[in-house]
Amino acid sequence: MSNAVSATKRSLQSQILKILSGPLLCLLILILPQPEGLPDTGMRAIAGTAWIVAWWMLDIFSLAGTGLLSIAIYTVLGVAAPLALFKNFGGSMIMIILGSTLLIGAWTESGFIQRYAYWCMSRPIVGNNPARFLIIFGLSCGLLSVVVPNIPLAVLFTAIAVATADGLDIRPGQSNLIRVMCMVAGMASCYGGIGSPLGGAPNLITIGYVDKFAHYQIEFWQWTLIGLPAAVLCLFALFFIARLLFPATDREKDSLPVPRAYLTRKLEELGPVSSYEHIAVVVMLAALFFWIAGPTIADASGIPALKGALSVPGVAFLAGVALFVIPRGIDRESGRLVFAMNWAQAQKNIGWSIMCMLLGGLVIGDALQTGGVDKWLSDILKDLLGNVSGTLVWFVIVLISALLSQLVNNLAVMAVFTPIVINLGCAFGFNPVAAALSIGMVSNIGVMFPFSSTPIAVSISGAMGHASMQDYAKLGLFICIAGAIIVFGCCWLLGPIAFPDVPSLSTR
Repeated sequence: MSNAVSATKRSLQSQILKILSGPLLCLLILILPQPEGLPDTGMRAIAGTAWIVAWWMLDIFSLAGTGLLSIAIYTVLGVAAPLALFKNFGGSMIMIILGSTLLIGAWTESGFIQRYAYWCMSRPIVGNNPARFLIIFGLSCGLLSVVVPNIPLAVLFTAIAVATADGLDIRPGQSNLIRVMCMVAGMASCYGGIGSPLGGAPNLITIGYVDKFAHYQIEFWQWTLIGLPAAVLCLFALFFIARLLFPATDREKDSLPVPRAYLTRKLEELGPVSSYEHIAVVVMLAALFFWIAGPTIADASGIPALKGALSVPGVAFLAGVALFVIPRGIDRESGRLVFAMNWAQAQKNIGWSIMCMLLGGLVIGDALQTGGVDKWLSDILKDLLGNVSGTLVWFVIVLISALLSQLVNNLAVMAVFTPIVINLGCAFGFNPVAAALSIGMVSNIGVMFPFSSTPIAVSISGAMGHASMQDYAKLGLFICIAGAIIVFGCCWLLGPIAFPDVPSLSTR
């Protein structure tokens, strides 16, 4: 009993120290000499940001909880009034999150995601070839992650990898293919997420940042034009580097029996394709169509109201709420219509935590801008870099952001670097919107450690010893650097095509 009491006491002391770490770090910064050129408000904004980041890193009140607390912290420090900060909680981003999470919830609850995964893995093209098996496995996970949350995908595909090992009677440490499959399950779900705005919370926050700090609304097709090629190239880089670092064993070089019985059984358990699955897929495809073609249709129609309805937020919201009125069957007992979505389901699927995380990220960016921190840091970098190529400056910031995202909460990385890279883009002549996009994308690829991202944490825990934490760190370092290079290259090459009207921002 005494041991239990002591453990409880130590746990409580540890929690108290973690809670105090934020305000103590804040106080330490406030008593430091104020740097030249930094306004007093900026000093307090930096102190508040350090407080919030410390709590985010230590995960004391959850990411969403700390996001809400950020308003109170900046208010107490006198950075901005609460109403001025709370204005970030609203607008187009909330409509996107509300609608897209309802759509994704329908995909998940209908069972379509699982059916698609098992169907892909059981295709004859896979055969008994280990390389094809891995590619189909990774692409199935990565391409689904373009529009589906990465955490459930990481869980699902890690389970498939372990089930494959069990079906082939492979124990931990005996197969590099199974080792790589477990790692790919977590990493592909992260890299695939950069393919579209729906791929992860950092994407939505990036769109919010660009709207706020660059006064530019990124359309769905613009992100996908850059993000999808980057995601596919990152996935193939992942396959190549993984096979290079963890080569196939003698048993796996030529042939590996695919556990078709397991995959077939899983498909049979799902039963025939339901009306719910049909509705979920059709509504999502309709949303994707209008996200891509909506602006063109609205311009051609000449109807002003249609422009708002067919914008990215408008389509997301309309598609999400449409699920409430689309019937998917009749309840046999009551004789009443059953709709694709009800309020109980909506409460479970709406991304409340994403909204609060988004609020926290936007509040940090707003506070740093209000305090003039972004301009101060940009001026320092301009003086230090002098005549260095703007393209090189952009690449270095992308690489630093990618590496920091392995160690620090990605919201904090984005909050600091997005306003800076927008300012530097205007100063050095590179595309500030494409640069901001690159920061958001690389912030999605925390793949080295369990604390880098939740998909990696669940993948490591679900690997059942087939892949160690050291394996993830080893592969993650190389693919992180490769991902940063690919993302930068795609944003640099395709940015002028996706955002041809952005250069005018340099004159603002």
